[in-house]
Amino acid sequence: MTKSYKYFILFLILLPAVLFSQGITNNGATITIQTGAYVHVDGDANGSYLNQTSGAFTGSVDLNGTLEVEGNWTNNATAGTVLINTAPANGLVLLTGNTATNMGGARTTNFENLQINKVGAGLAVNLNSAGIDETTLGTLTLTNGVFTTNANYMIATNTASAAVTAYSANSFINGNLRRNVTSGVTPYGFPVGNGITTTNYHLAEMTNNTLTGLTYVNGSFSTVTQSPMTLTELTTTYTQAEGRWLLTPDASPAGSFDMQLYKMNLPGAPYINNQFAVVQRDLADNLVTDWDCIPCGIGNPGLNANGGIGRMAADAFALRKGMTFTTALRVQFAIGTLPGPLPVELLSFTANCQNNQVKLDWFTASEENNDYFTVEKSSDANNFIPLTIVNGAGNSNTTIHYSAIDHNPGSGINYYRLKQTDYNGVFTYSDVISTNCGHDVTFEIVNIININNTLNVYISGAEGEEYQLNVYDDNGRLISNKNDHLYGSMNEVTLNIGDVSPGIYMISLSNTQKHLTKKVVLGMHQY
Repeated sequence: MTKSYKYFILFLILLPAVLFSQGITNNGATITIQTGAYVHVDGDANGSYLNQTSGAFTGSVDLNGTLEVEGNWTNNATAGTVLINTAPANGLVLLTGNTATNMGGARTTNFENLQINKVGAGLAVNLNSAGIDETTLGTLTLTNGVFTTNANYMIATNTASAAVTAYSANSFINGNLRRNVTSGVTPYGFPVGNGITTTNYHLAEMTNNTLTGLTYVNGSFSTVTQSPMTLTELTTTYTQAEGRWLLTPDASPAGSFDMQLYKMNLPGAPYINNQFAVVQRDLADNLVTDWDCIPCGIGNPGLNANGGIGRMAADAFALRKGMTFTTALRVQFAIGTLPGPLPVELLSFTANCQNNQVKLDWFTASEENNDYFTVEKSSDANNFIPLTIVNGAGNSNTTIHYSAIDHNPGSGINYYRLKQTDYNGVFTYSDVISTNCGHDVTFEIVNIININNTLNVYISGAEGEEYQLNVYDDNGRLISNKNDHLYGSMNEVTLNIGDVSPGIYMISLSNTQKHLTKKVVLGMHQY
């Protein structure tokens, strides 16, 4: 059964190790875990920590040792952030176990040090309480398990570079990571991604050279491959933009930074020496022609010389030095590339609905060391799973036809791509294609009216269509959101946006099949 501690108990742990097998409910007690003590809340999903208030007393933990929790972490107290953080404030909360951990509750938790080390592959830690972020004051250690934030933020207030550490494709932030920054620190890692598999991991590193006037930077990632683009820098014309990192400061800072974007898990063709670089655009931009290379050219600011770090195909990342945000809106980053020749020349790749199945066909004009194709599918064009493997021809200079069947396509739009793997294990991705074997999505934003703290969005569409409605400010912060179904051909959706400052805001209407955005001016009609 769950151990429950009332407000009149001061629970002091001095022993080297204490085991609780069915969770802890703290009803207003102060639990003190001394330096060197180790408390293990065992039981996987049952081994949770629940923090509550009882009368005038709020549950808290004075943690100088280690508190290992296998289940959920919930702070439902009416005050406080669980950890007292008194000197020496070196306590560690360790999230482990064979099941996913849900974090949240009525209030945030300020962890001194937090480590994610789940046992099973792909197990996650999820922030599930809307509007409740979680904070680390010392170090966030990502050892194993993906930390999914949803619309919330994982916040690292320590400005040291190593305040977020040990991250890899096995452990990263799926969602939003906020890092407090200071000048002269090399580098700030943003281990972010857009899913929970190893292929969803995408790392950006920012060196704050001389930035001032900001406190933190929010980081996230979404998969975007755009072409054709025609951005020319020096003698190279970039024809494709790989990835989309969003790195947004809380203010419009002065000064410069260096940006490293890592090429792992991007779907593009092979990189050519000196033919790729970091590119940048504004928050509201969504066209391939919007990408720019400011500051362009060789030098600092700019790129290293040909053959330098961040310029060679063997380098793990692309690097541009001396970049600026210009305004708080110039926050999108990608890798501009001039792709090299593919080991397989793909003539076509198509998907067609046939008798409640999807037939996939592709033709190659030539192949070199082609081991096999992996057909991958997705419902959102971001998170792909393997569908089937088709052996390649090895080496060929004649046209070859391949095919595969998706016997169980999902409702709505289904997305597909080819992962071509060479004999040496090197792989490349095709462009993403899609087909819709069900009804078309028809919703549209008809009108938007803002009066005081209320935003009314009028949406046309078909009854029963799902939608996600989000409102963002000009720094990319989520102001309000709603997830529901349309109830008729014309729908009035009301959002409480609070007392927003006058300015330009972004309205996003989407589901897995369609995405619309609209810029509006809010905060002008206050009565």
